[in-house]
Amino acid sequence: MRLDRLQSLPEVQLDMSYTDRGKQFRGHVLLELKDNQRDGYIVTGTTSDADGSATIIEGLVTYEGIAWWVDEVHSGNDLGLKVLSTGKFDWSTNNFQGGWRANTGHS
Repeated sequence: MRLDRLQSLPEVQLDMSYTDRGKQFRGHVLLELKDNQRDGYIVTGTTSDADGSATIIEGLVTYEGIAWWVDEVHSGNDLGLKVLSTGKFDWSTNNFQGGWRANTGHS
């Protein structure tokens, strides 16, 4: 998974591309970041892609850029699907590289 166009905090709007079962897809991510005053930012927000619209229900981005979040699909064909995204933000190039795994076992 690759997310581009990292913008200033506390809200990050990103375009993403990802591969699912050999096919390329695109989508959008809106991350809302709140500094936890300890080790990074609590992540909430929304995603929208081929699976439908989803709400980020839990996540963290460290000050160094290491990130994870879980989103749950609330519309579309994959209603109830949960996806764990993990990876790292490169603050200097405004990019995110990472991967994902769904509760169905796909990644």
